[in-house]
Amino acid sequence: LDDAVATASIAVPAIGFAAAAVLFTVAPLLADFYGRDEVQPIAMVLSGVLFIQSLSIVPDALIQRRMDFKWRRGVVDPLSVIVYGSVVIALALLGAEEWALVAGQYALFTTITIGAILIARPNPFRGTASIGMWRKMARYGRPLLGANVLEVIDQQVEPVALGRNVSATAVGLYNVGFRLALLPLSGITYIAAQVLFPALTRVKNDSKRFREALLEVVGLLPLFSIPACITLAGLGEPAVVTLFGERWREAGVVLQILVLWTLGLSVSELGREIFKAAGRTGMVARNAGLEAATLIVFVAALWIFGQVGLVTVALGRLAVGIVAVTAAAQALVNVVDVTLGELWRQVRPAVVGGAMQWVALFALAQIALEGFEGWTHLGDVNLGPVIPLAMLGGLTAVGLAVFAAGAEITKRGVIGGAITSIRSAMG
Repeated sequence: LDDAVATASIAVPAIGFAAAAVLFTVAPLLADFYGRDEVQPIAMVLSGVLFIQSLSIVPDALIQRRMDFKWRRGVVDPLSVIVYGSVVIALALLGAEEWALVAGQYALFTTITIGAILIARPNPFRGTASIGMWRKMARYGRPLLGANVLEVIDQQVEPVALGRNVSATAVGLYNVGFRLALLPLSGITYIAAQVLFPALTRVKNDSKRFREALLEVVGLLPLFSIPACITLAGLGEPAVVTLFGERWREAGVVLQILVLWTLGLSVSELGREIFKAAGRTGMVARNAGLEAATLIVFVAALWIFGQVGLVTVALGRLAVGIVAVTAAAQALVNVVDVTLGELWRQVRPAVVGGAMQWVALFALAQIALEGFEGWTHLGDVNLGPVIPLAMLGGLTAVGLAVFAAGAEITKRGVIGGAITSIRSAMG
């Protein structure tokens, strides 16, 4: 381990520096592509963020290996958000405009990097860096690097298409919907995945325990991710209008579509950690390639036929979710000794509960109570968002109750079992 830390402590920052240099070099090309001269200096300055990010990779890997997330997730992450917001707001008030956001990025990733280093306390001088160790690490990590590159490309497809064919406003609306759609993934799947990888790595040589752990996780995570996603799928538009105002309504529509993609992505992310633990990182790159190719082909077709728009591009991302679920499920069958039938039996309670939840929310929010986000008055008294917020809270509670009932009908005791598992995991 010490030799690996020593080698990675040199190699990873070197790669980060190289990536920063590439972005700095191509900044003029980005400005030409978008037809905006101001893009060039922003891209050049932001290139340094890539190097700062690279400095946190080794410490974060050590934290994940130790499964020691208390300070990293409980203190550093919230602190980084606070620092980011404080810097952006302060500089924006001083008239820094777009440079406030640039400074915010530096503040965010510097806080994360310093925090990770203080928690992990990596000591690269304990081991000996070597070309041999680098080659060993590269064999494992090369497919993961390829997958990350593909994901970066994938994430630029929609902004480029909307920016060139619609407007900068459309890009902003889409990005808001996109970020909100990732909330269930960030709050549930990503956190679980970070614990899952080191846990599975410890039993990877015991095929029986590995298989049992896999099936347990496949059955457990959807009981939390599916109701969270379906809540946003059913209430996304009125929630966005209530919280941000009428002019953001289209972002709510995008959210309701993209959060269904998030369901597929949660399966893909779960598979990613399982493939990494099993040493089959090539599967990660393959799946990332399939997802990127699906989106590029879909959006290219929209571009050719002049159909690029917020909803159509979001539907392209939804198609990626379908591909992600299919590819991840089939790859799991090939890598682990499980069948599609076994996987389906594990997720069936959550899927049935989610379907019933969506029907209930659609019937209530889109039919029976349509337009409730505009109910701001009680007689002549303007209550602002009080009534819509209360409605959102009530509908969320009803939806979750329907989900739980559907899951219990499908498999008795599944909700109680999930709660028991979570309590046990939390000690």
